[in-house]
Amino acid sequence: IPLDLRLAKALVFGSILGVLERTLRVVALMALDRPLFATAPDARDTARAVRLQCVPSARAQSDWLADLRAFERCVGGERLECVSAVAVREAKDSVKTLRRCVRDLGLDGSADVSLDGDEELRVLKAVVLAGLSPQLARVRMPRQKYHEVASGTISVDPEARELAFYAVDEAGSEPATWQAHDVRGDRRVFVHPQSTLFAEASYAAPFVAYLAQWAGAAGNKTFMRDVTVPGIYAVLLFGPAVVVDHEHKVLAIGRSGALAVRAWPRIGVLVGQLRRLLDELLRRKLADPQLDIRDHPVITTVLQLIRTDGY
Repeated sequence: IPLDLRLAKALVFGSILGVLERTLRVVALMALDRPLFATAPDARDTARAVRLQCVPSARAQSDWLADLRAFERCVGGERLECVSAVAVREAKDSVKTLRRCVRDLGLDGSADVSLDGDEELRVLKAVVLAGLSPQLARVRMPRQKYHEVASGTISVDPEARELAFYAVDEAGSEPATWQAHDVRGDRRVFVHPQSTLFAEASYAAPFVAYLAQWAGAAGNKTFMRDVTVPGIYAVLLFGPAVVVDHEHKVLAIGRSGALAVRAWPRIGVLVGQLRRLLDELLRRKLADPQLDIRDHPVITTVLQLIRTDGY
């Protein structure tokens, strides 16, 4: 597949999870050399407003899903302000090329599965995460605030500017437990103002995946480009390796100890075994492209966990 290895990985997972057609479009957009939306200073506010209008659902929480919807609307004949016609044309050509590559590799053997709107969004976000991992950032919520009323107190929702994001450097980190990880050494990053999540104050999971980082014009901030909020089980299954702390009932994600969630240890043990079975199944599939694994119990279990996020 003539792609960055991360994007090729996303294509493989999109195929086995039954969302190949829309994964082809997302990957084509991710592979573009130019942004889908205009970035000229005088058009940024309009571009962000149009991008927000393309968010498919309040639960989507993904820049890539907004771009996917914008692309599909343009391909369907709509003309969206601030969307680059050149980028749309290049993405359409890329989809055709990638579809041929996937067909040649034997990864398009089964039709896409039927999912409702929110379920398909969860699966697509898991596929995006599978490609972007380990480019993850931790979300730190502010201390809960309360407002006094006549009958007592009520909790106050945080504002987006009160949230903090810390990039996780799995490749350059020394192995450490979640307890030994020194949060003072974490590097703070920010959601880019053009992101659909720039003003978001509520996150479905305490992690975000991003395509790249770039330094702001002033040089004092590092921004995350093209952010996606994956489900917890998507991170456990497709993120860095999970380390189980049985004593404290904590699952550490990755070797740095920077990402951790509280959960029953048996969940971590079962997820670890499921990941090993999935890796083995993928090896068999790549060795024999004609092997049909769509209805394999491992695939159906992974798909069920991602569709429902464990609920």
